Amino acid sequence: MFYLTHKSKSKAGRVHEVRMGTSYVRSGLRIIGLFLSSLLLLSGIINCKRENESFDPRQKYNEEIRSFDRGSEDRLPYLVGKDFQPVWKRESIPNKARKVPGFAFTDQDQASYGSENLKGDIYLANFFFTECNGICPMTMPRLRQVQKDIGDLRGIKLISFSVTPDVDTPQVMKDYAGRLGIDQSNWHLLTGDRESIYTLARETFGADTMLKDRKSDQDFLHSEEAFLVDQNGYLRGIYNVRGSGDLERLVGDIRLLHSQN
Repeated sequence: MFYLTHKSKSKAGRVHEVRMGTSYVRSGLRIIGLFLSSLLLLSGIINCKRENESFDPRQKYNEEIRSFDRGSEDRLPYLVGKDFQPVWKRESIPNKARKVPGFAFTDQDQASYGSENLKGDIYLANFFFTECNGICPMTMPRLRQVQKDIGDLRGIKLISFSVTPDVDTPQVMKDYAGRLGIDQSNWHLLTGDRESIYTLARETFGADTMLKDRKSDQDFLHSEEAFLVDQNGYLRGIYNVRGSGDLERLVGDIRLLHSQN
């Protein structure tokens, strides 16, 4: 082992030799290093705090983006842009608010049903398929419970788009709805052109499986979310209905939106 040696002379004239191992030297250097690092960290925190204190969002962001942080309990936000940013506005609908385009498919009663039938109505949309053994057995019963919880409200619809329309014929969906025990008077299960359904799901609602190759034959869409749409066709909320955590908020938001209708 390498040693550092220090010699000193006592009052009696004896020479004392003190040896320090390299491990002691290294320990000392570590302590010094930690001390200096702590000083740098403290300085960074102080500077960060000063920068945040001087930050004024009004100088950096426009009104719509700034309103992102100003939630309101008396109204729901609009969802804006590709990032679905929530924007609360009383006076007017914000620019680039997400609106559901026109669509028309076939429901479980073999009737054409779409956006024209939903004008003036609030609706809750989701994506499913009748042979699903994973997410759907959790999401569909929870939506059935939501349907019951808002049963006293008029002008509310539930719309479920099939992501396997080649399998989910109107009769197959009718049988599925019967097994599920849903009230079909205001719950429409829709089937139709696969590409149209997938385009609507991804480009409007943002529902996606995040597959790398969407043009592959293996492309498949599955979502555990429900989407709240207002009476004018604007998207107003997204809720995870695989678990029960969002259900109370969802029911409350439907009631809030209905009260403003």
